[in-house]
Formats: sequence, C-alpha cells, structure tokens
Amino acid sequence: EYIFHRILQLGIKSIFGVPGDFNLKFLEHIYEIKGLNWIGCCNELNAAYAADAYGKVSKTMGVLLTTYGVGELSALNGVAGAYTEFAPLLHLVGTSALKYKRDPKTLNLHHLAGNRKSWKKSDHYLYEKIAGEFSVDSASLEDNPEEACSMIDRVILNVWKNNRPGYIFLPCDITEMKVDITKLSTPIKLEYQFETPTEKLNAKVNQILEKMYKADSISIIADEFVRKFRMENEFKTLLSKLDNKVNLYSTMYSKGLIDEDNPRFIGTYFGKFESPVAQIIENSDLVLHIGNFDNELNQGHFTFKIADDKLIKLSAQYIEIGGDFDETLTMMEVLPLLVEKIQISNISTATEFEKPKKKYEIENEPRKFPLTEVDLVKSLNKHIRKDDVLI
Repeated sequence: EYIFHRILQLGIKSIFGVPGDFNLKFLEHIYEIKGLNWIGCCNELNAAYAADAYGKVSKTMGVLLTTYGVGELSALNGVAGAYTEFAPLLHLVGTSALKYKRDPKTLNLHHLAGNRKSWKKSDHYLYEKIAGEFSVDSASLEDNPEEACSMIDRVILNVWKNNRPGYIFLPCDITEMKVDITKLSTPIKLEYQFETPTEKLNAKVNQILEKMYKADSISIIADEFVRKFRMENEFKTLLSKLDNKVNLYSTMYSKGLIDEDNPRFIGTYFGKFESPVAQIIENSDLVLHIGNFDNELNQGHFTFKIADDKLIKLSAQYIEIGGDFDETLTMMEVLPLLVEKIQISNISTATEFEKPKKKYEIENEPRKFPLTEVDLVKSLNKHIRKDDVLI
C-alpha cells in the first residue's frame, strides 16, 4: 500500500496494467486506496502505451503494473519507447519470491528463462538487467522495510527528474511486509535539485548575457524539452521580457510552444527542408536554442547549419556556449537565473522579417489512380480553418 499511497500523493489517479500470479497480492491492495483507479488492459504493450500517454499529459508520470517475465517483457517495447521519447513512466513489476531467489536449490520457475544448464540455478534478476538498458533508475526490493521505502521514493523522484522510465521490482512474498506509515507524512518533493556552486552558475549566465548584449540580431528556437522538462513558465516569462526584440522559431517537435500568430514568429526550423526559414535564422548574430531535443526528425535530418560561435544550447542534460560543452549544468538550472538577471534595455532589437510563405498546395500530376493521398491533402487545404485541430 505504501507504493500506491506515494503514487496517489503525486496526483496520479490511474494505474494501467495486466494482472498476473506474481503481482496479484500487491494489486489487490489498490482497491483499498481511495482515489486510485486500476485500469486493466488487454495486454501489457497496450498498458505501456496508455501509461506513456498518461505521463506525457499529466506531466507527473504514468504508472504501469505487470507480472514477472512474460508481463514485463511484453511491456518492454512500450517502455523503450517512453525512454526514447523522454516520457516519465514508473513500471511496477511483481517478481519471484525472495525465498526462491535466495534458495540455491530453486533451479527454475515458470516465466523465468532458465539457465542453459538445466541442473544449475537460474538468474532471477535476468529481466531486471534487461530493463536496466531502458530506465534511469530501478529498485529491487528486499525485506528491509526502511530501505525499501527509501528506494521507492528515490526511483519515483528520478523518474520525474529525468523524464524517463524507472522500475520497482516487488517480490511477491513481501507485499504484506509492514512499513513505517509516518514516512507518508513527508511527501516526495518533485523538484529539480542542483549542486552547482553559485559562482560557476552566475559565471555561465553572465557569459550568455554578455553574448546577448553584444548581438545585433538574436533568434530563439523553442524546442520540445522545454515542455517535457516543465519549463514553460520560465520560457514564457523570457519571451514576455524580450517582447518584440527577438525572432522566434519552433522545431517539428515543439509546435504549439510558441504562438505562431506572434509577429516575431518566423517559422519552423527544419534545416534544408525549410530553406527560406533556414536562411533567415542561420544569418542571425546569435541563436539561443532552448530545450533542444536532438534527433534527425527534429533537426531536419541533421541539416541545421548554425555556426558554433553563434549558437547557445540550453538542453535538459547539458549547456553549450559557442561550442563550449558543459554537462554539469542544464536548462532547468540556467534558464530561471537567466530570466531573473537579463536587462532588456541592453538587448538590441533584431531585424524584422516577413514570414516566408509556405507552399502547401501540391502541383497537379498525371492521375494514375482514382484516389490518392494528394486528393486528401488538397481537400484538407481547401477546408481547414484557423484553430482547427488535426488528429
């Protein structure tokens, strides 16, 4: 019940998954937690995708519950997807009993891929090792109540901070183990924790500001990690302060983060595939790429061509100033101080540009089939209106 109470304290209302013989005792306790819903799914992969979506929308995390071996492996494709897409997902797995894990005579169990030598003891932690490749933290609980609670809290916090999956492996014979309920009176603080010396942080922010104050034409790229790592408020405050002084761009993944009716919004930067937009931004004196999510689909198949000496990257895992890479600092630490210290009177007003026109219409080609995708696009272009939503 401790795990379920911790989940409920985060504001999470639903857990997705599939029952199995190694998680049944644990799962039965969910009905004693008022306000927490169990959503049984058709299979573990569906449950993983549902939990992934819940985590993205809720901005806390999604929670997935499966059973040992067959269940957790079925969910692994969805968990790996969440890891790839930086989605916060807590995976709870009911595992084999501690007594069997510790007993040298217990050679094998159902759901466990046995040792190649059938007369030797199998590795009960085999699946945990596989999951380690697709998670930022995991806890394999044992029969120490205080340690178990601390491990649970640690994994939950690390899932939130890193915005990626984490695992809690719960042996089926310790689900009834008593723990100190008073620990629940201190909620887990979902906040970023930093250890950077103040002098270093201030020096880096001052370095960024110095570049901004010297530039005649600044461009800002809003990218998806701003949203994923919950920095929208700080980012919007920065844009508000820089009102009408800088040119604004989105990426393919960050659409909607900037109001595209903003007169300073130029377009979506997609490298050579949006060459009119690329030509404008790549000629800026200085580009702040905030929340960059580095992959080919988000970077015009790696055709971004902004010179290092004109580029500042504030990522969720590092910052880079003029080619100087630093993994000890992140956007979450630097951006709030940047917003606080910036003196708008020292920022030059960037050159204004007319938005490049986008060519949405598809040219007529000789018709080979009665109905094609071209007809669909033409129909959409004809009928879609402002503020419509496409799903």
